[in-house]
Parts: sequence; structure tokens; C-alpha cells
Amino acid sequence: MGLVFNNKIWQLVERLYIHCYSVDEFINFLKSKEVDIKNNFYSNFDVYVFMSTETTDFARFMQNIPSYRYLSILEAIVFDDKIIATASDNWNYYGKYIKNWYPELIKELKNSNIIIDEQNKKLKSEDGEFLASSDSLDFLQYGFNDSFLDYIKKEINESFNSAHYLSVIILSRKLAECIIIRVFEVVFRKNNENGGYCESNHDLWFDKTKNRYQNFDTLLANLKDNSPSFQEDKELVEEICYLIKPFKDEANKIVHYDYKKPNEDYVKQRSIPDIFDKLGKLYKKYCNP
Repeated sequence: MGLVFNNKIWQLVERLYIHCYSVDEFINFLKSKEVDIKNNFYSNFDVYVFMSTETTDFARFMQNIPSYRYLSILEAIVFDDKIIATASDNWNYYGKYIKNWYPELIKELKNSNIIIDEQNKKLKSEDGEFLASSDSLDFLQYGFNDSFLDYIKKEINESFNSAHYLSVIILSRKLAECIIIRVFEVVFRKNNENGGYCESNHDLWFDKTKNRYQNFDTLLANLKDNSPSFQEDKELVEEICYLIKPFKDEANKIVHYDYKKPNEDYVKQRSIPDIFDKLGKLYKKYCNP
């Protein structure tokens, strides 16, 4: 199971690092830990207003980051000499004294069942095990810049890292279905440019008689049949359908018929990263340019 930290921890991490260094260095620090935060995340930044105002934007952003990436970030903060020194600094931002931040961070980590190993400069879970980390690339590498889709992607990566391969299959199937529905909603809008209802478009992805989205088989069939509508991306759409169909069928067998318990080799043979690389290209172009 992935680690879960409250918003206060990430708020303190953010403030401590930015105070001791800068916004730009904080962004670069996160990138060095394979956490890509956009440069415009801190647009119109005023340090005094920021430090004295309660904000959870960064904390909510971290909810979409795999928890096995938390280790190196938190250790870099907790054992940084410059950050530790803030505990004896009387500087304040509109009455918000920074000397309280580091002790608060340590307290919050301990309340989250984290043991701080000063001698080895490591963080441990309460049972004495070092928190799981990964120096390798994520199973699914690229984000969608969408909080819902990125959260599912995060769960897939954490499941793969924890060897929960059945969860990888189930969540990957769901993520693919969600992305295809999003593409349909944008490319084949139910309302035309004049605001009128376009039933033929709506029927491609929504079953009005059952008041729900079309099932995955119908979505794939309709996407393939309408691939010419994507013009220069026709071949990309057809390739996506070609790759997803056998994966979707196999996932259905596993979920509904207890067909087999997947292992790592089985998951890697399903071309899941390749599927989402291609889905990501389609999604970015049509839904999130």
C-alpha cells in the first residue's frame, strides 16, 4: 500500500525549501527527483503573501505522484543543514515564524508513523523497514495534465512497483476506457457549433436507453469505424484500437472469469506502456493541447 501524507507535510516541505533556496530551485529540485512540476505553477509569485497564506495546491499536486517517490524528497528536506537551521531563525512572514516549520514537519512525520533515523539519515516506517523507493522510470511515464487521469496513472505505477499486477491490469483497462471516452466527447461533441443537439455523435459514446456510456467493445468499434474523422491521425487511432482490443479482452477474462493471476512477465507482454504512449499523443492533441 502506498504512503499517504496529510497536506500539512507537503505545505511545510514547500515553504521550507522555497524559503531556504528559491522557487526556481524548488522546481529544479523536484525535477531532479523525477517530479515534474510546471513552471507556471508559481506564476505571479509573491513570497510574503505565499508564506503567510494557507494553500494546498502543492499538496494536492503530490497526491498524483507515486508515493515511492516521496522518500528521496523528504530525506533531502529533513536532513538538509540549511533547512534544519531554520528552527533557530526568528525570521517571519507577516507574523508567520519560520522557526516553527521544521519542528512541525518532524512532528507531522512522526504522527504519520515515520521514524527519523538521524545516524543513517534515513526515513523508516514504524515497523523499521525503509520506505520503498525506485530509481527506475515509472511503468507509465507520461502524464495527462488531468487530475483524474493522472491519479489513475499514479495508482497503476504504485501497483506495478508493489507487484500488485492484477490491479495494474484492472486500472489500465479503466484508464484506457476513460481516455477514449474523453476523446469521443471532444471530437464527436453531442452539441454542434450552433448549440444544437447532434444525436449521431452522442450515440457513438453514450447509450441513452441505459443512461450510461457505451461499453468498451462498442467504444472501440465506433472509434475504429470513425478513424477517418481524425484525418492525419487515422493510422494512430487504428493502431490504438489494434493494441487495446486484445488487452481489453484478456483483462475481461482475468476480472470476470478468474482466468489467471498475472505476474510481472505477463503484464510486460501486454504492451501497456506502448498503449498509453499512443493514447497520450491522441489525448494531448485533441483534449489537452
